[in-house]
Parts: sequence; C-alpha cells; structure tokens
Amino acid sequence: MPSALIGFVQRHRVPLATAIAQPLARALGAEAAQTEAEVLVAALEGAFGHDAYTDFLIVAHGAVERWSLAGADADAIATALLVLVRTTGDDGEQPWPRELDGLLALIPSPSGATRP
Repeated sequence: MPSALIGFVQRHRVPLATAIAQPLARALGAEAAQTEAEVLVAALEGAFGHDAYTDFLIVAHGAVERWSLAGADADAIATALLVLVRTTGDDGEQPWPRELDGLLALIPSPSGATRP
C-alpha cells in the first residue's frame, strides 16, 4: 500500500474520523458513530502498512458489517465510505494512488459531507 495513504491517515486522523462519523450518527448515535469511525481509521492505518489492498478491503468490509448490524442504512454506510475515498487534505492533498484516479473520478463527492 502506498506510503502516501499511511501518511495521509496519520496526518488527518481526527478530521477523517469525524467526517466518516457524520453520516453514521443518525443511526448509531453521535458517540457510537465517532467510536466506529475512530476504530475504522485506526484499522486502516494498520491495513495501509501492508503492500496489498486486500487488508483495506477486509477492514472496510468489517466496518460495513458492524454498521449494518448496528442499524445504519445503506445510504449512511455508502456516504461514510465515500467520505473515506473522496476526502482530501486542507491543502488539496489526495492520498489515493494515481492508478485509482479513473475509478475515483466516477465516485461523486457526498453532498453535505465535510472534508478534513
């Protein structure tokens, strides 16, 4: 996994978790949504330490399952995941690797979601 992703998560850990938690808050409650988002961000930091995207997909899948079981609907989950992949830093930094640019261009930024 590219080091840019690891560095991005480390530099933007708190605002990234806050942005992911926002769409989940209605279903999970603000505190539980924030906790879930922080767990996801911490797990991603570990997953991004490996060379394959498989760990990222396992972490994301686990989060989706937990959120679904906790009562989050598909729209809230999709928005939380879109926030993750469409987030940029304050300076416009986009951490996802260049080979994903074509795919990410097809994913619209979630409306109403804040960016770290």
